[in-house]
Amino acid sequence: MMTIENNTVVKTRRDTGRWISERIKPEQIRKYLDGNNCFINEHEIEQKLLSSRKPEPGKIKDILQKSLQIETLTSEETEYLLNVSDRDILEEMKQTAAQVKKKVYDNRIVTFAPLYLGNLCVNDCVYCGFRRSNKAAARKKLSLQEVKSETEILAGQIGHKRLIVVYGEHPETNADYIASTIQIIYAVKIKTRKGWGQIRRANVNAAPMSIEELKVLKDIGIGTFQVFQETYHRQTYEKVHPSNTIKGNFHWRLYCMHRAMEAGVDDVGMGVLFGLYDWKFEVMGLLHHAIELEKKMAKKVLMIDDDPEFIEAITNVLDAKGYEIVSASNGKDGVEKAKAENPDIILLDVMMTTESEGFDVAREMHKDESAKNIPVIILTGIRKAMSLPFGFEPDETWLPVKQVLEKPVKPEVLLKAIEENIR
Repeated sequence: MMTIENNTVVKTRRDTGRWISERIKPEQIRKYLDGNNCFINEHEIEQKLLSSRKPEPGKIKDILQKSLQIETLTSEETEYLLNVSDRDILEEMKQTAAQVKKKVYDNRIVTFAPLYLGNLCVNDCVYCGFRRSNKAAARKKLSLQEVKSETEILAGQIGHKRLIVVYGEHPETNADYIASTIQIIYAVKIKTRKGWGQIRRANVNAAPMSIEELKVLKDIGIGTFQVFQETYHRQTYEKVHPSNTIKGNFHWRLYCMHRAMEAGVDDVGMGVLFGLYDWKFEVMGLLHHAIELEKKMAKKVLMIDDDPEFIEAITNVLDAKGYEIVSASNGKDGVEKAKAENPDIILLDVMMTTESEGFDVAREMHKDESAKNIPVIILTGIRKAMSLPFGFEPDETWLPVKQVLEKPVKPEVLLKAIEENIR
């Protein structure tokens, strides 16, 4: 005879099975494919690594000099660096890496604390202690009250400002649970000896999700969304991730960052488990992944400004945030580029070939069917340059733009304006 307890177990298993069967959305894979091909060409990566096995010292020095200029390396240049074996050149590479780090980040070190909210998981990865077939694991999911208590300790007693919050893939720790726990984490504000303890940024390490779920997390204000591919080598991936699991779908995981960026998540983190396959191949897989995201998913900003130094400075700020930048030095070229490039937002100067050229450009684009829906932010120093006693405000007819910012503009102010107005 079946008991109530047995009935509950059977229902739970059925509900879990239904949840698993509905997780993968094939249409949210196909839309990013090039035909039927993904961006990881294993044969090409292997062959190029082989062909660059004996790099010339002079070529390596040129590549290192390029790195010091904070210029993006090509795939070929990276392959050469991966094949360096000479100890002296390796030491030079380390020193160059330290200089690049210093230029980009100075001496800044950012720390964050990991907070595991559950080890329930429907997958069965052979290397993972959380795998579903591991019957020895004690399973646990934190309640909302436990999440609050843990956060109070991390922010109040220890003083952490940033977390990486980790979730297994399971219906009990689904997107709704993730959203609720992030809200709880951000709501904690606890008195300390020197003020208040609070988490400013909650990064999320979780399973791949749908665009719809990721939009919910984006609106809540998650920090970085982090998913490791584990390995970019297809045969190895299939060997360690059983095909009858969600994680067994290579492409669902491979394109999770495309979905995150489409959902508006502004920072994503990728990675591999080094040791599953050849480390050089994995580095190239990560590089190709980053190139693919920049090519397919980066938001495009058009700058129309006649000051090359200002364009360079703003480009550095926006490039660090993953934006693609195109520019024009006058209104006429700017309008043409707006129509040709179809940017996601335009940053428009006013005083260029004439003192009011930017205003004229804004009105011209507002009347053009192909450009009128592109949001525009005015960046101008006209008020100071002409000693005007007043500023300018957006106006649907006279100044059809989203926002007007005075030069010089602080990077954080500009980034916020772009985020609020970009389409």
